[in-house]
Amino acid sequence: MNSIVGICGYMSSGSSAVTDLLKEFGDANVFDNCEFVFACFPDGLEDLDWHLNVKCGKHYGSLAIQRFRRRVTDRWARHLVGKNVAKALCDQFLAEIVQVKWKGYLMHEGGYFSSAVRRYVRGIVWRLSSHLKLSRLPKLYFKIMCREEELATRPSNFDTAAKEYVDSLLDAMGCDRSKLTVLDQPFNGNNPVTCFKYFGNPKAVVVDRDPRDCYLFYKLYLRSKGIGLQMAVDTVDEFIAWYKAVRNEPDGLRERGDILFMNFEELIYDYENTVRKVADFCGVEQHIRKGEFFKPRWSRNNSQLFKNYESHDEDIAKIEKQLHEYLFPFERYPDIEAEGEMFYGSQTRRR
Repeated sequence: MNSIVGICGYMSSGSSAVTDLLKEFGDANVFDNCEFVFACFPDGLEDLDWHLNVKCGKHYGSLAIQRFRRRVTDRWARHLVGKNVAKALCDQFLAEIVQVKWKGYLMHEGGYFSSAVRRYVRGIVWRLSSHLKLSRLPKLYFKIMCREEELATRPSNFDTAAKEYVDSLLDAMGCDRSKLTVLDQPFNGNNPVTCFKYFGNPKAVVVDRDPRDCYLFYKLYLRSKGIGLQMAVDTVDEFIAWYKAVRNEPDGLRERGDILFMNFEELIYDYENTVRKVADFCGVEQHIRKGEFFKPRWSRNNSQLFKNYESHDEDIAKIEKQLHEYLFPFERYPDIEAEGEMFYGSQTRRR
C-alpha cells in the first residue's frame, strides 16, 4: 500500500499550490474537493480517542460519541462520500468499539443536543411535575426525551477500528491504493503527528507563507469578500499574536522524516528544485501533466504583496521585527513575471 500524504497549512498559507502540483503526477490521486477533517477537527477521531481512552469519566464518553456522530455526518461527509454512506461507516466503526447501549438520557445532554424550544418545554414539564405532583408527567417526559445511549471506556481495539474506519472512507471516495493518496488538511499543521496513527503509511507536507503577505491577503483581499473571519487581522498586533499561536509546534517536529516543511514561495521562485523535493518526499515520479494545474506565474500574484501597499508600511515594519524568523528570503531568488491577478484557493478552481 502506498503512502497517504496530507497537505496541511495554517489557513490560506498556500497549501493548495502543493495539491495542484501533485494533480500533475500520474502516480498520485488527489482528493481536494473538500477537506478531510474526520480525524483532526473538534469532535473528530482524535477528540473521541481522548474522551474514551484518556478522560474516561462518567458519561463524557457517551456525549463524545454523540458529538462524533454529528461531526462525521456533517457537510464534509456529504461532499466526500455522501451522508448515507458516512452514517453507515460511522455506525460500523462505533459498533466495533461501543461496549454497552441503553435507553436513557444523560445529565447535561440537553445543553449539547436539544433545541432551545425543547429545553424550554422540558423545564415546564419538570416544574409542573414537581409542584403538582403529577406522577405521569415525569414518565411522559422521560419517554419523550430518552434516546439510545452508547458508552465505551478504554476500548482496546480503538486504534485498529479507527484505521479501518479511515480506510473505509477512502475506499468510499474511490481511492486507488496502488497510487499515492493525497488528502487536503487531514492533520493539524502545527502538529500533524497526533493523527498519524489513524492512517496507513502517513506523511505530511506543511506549507507556510510569508507573514507580511498573509496579513495583507487576509485583511485586504479575503475580508473584502466576506471570508477569512477566522483570522485575527483587525489590528497588526492581533495578527502577530494569532500568527504565532497557530504555529506553536512541539519540539523536535522538524527533525522527523515523515513531515516536509516548506514555503509556498518556494514553488514560485525555485520551482524546479521544489518540485523535485516534493516529488522525492511523496514518492512520485510520473510528472506527466507538468504546468497544467500549478503555474508559478499565476501564484506570483499572491506573493510580495507588502511591496504594493505603502499605506500599510508601518504594520509591515512591525511584522518584520516581531515575526522575522518566518520571513521568506525573497532577495535570494530571481523574481518572475506575474500573469493574471490575485486569487483565493486552488488554481484549478480559479478557472
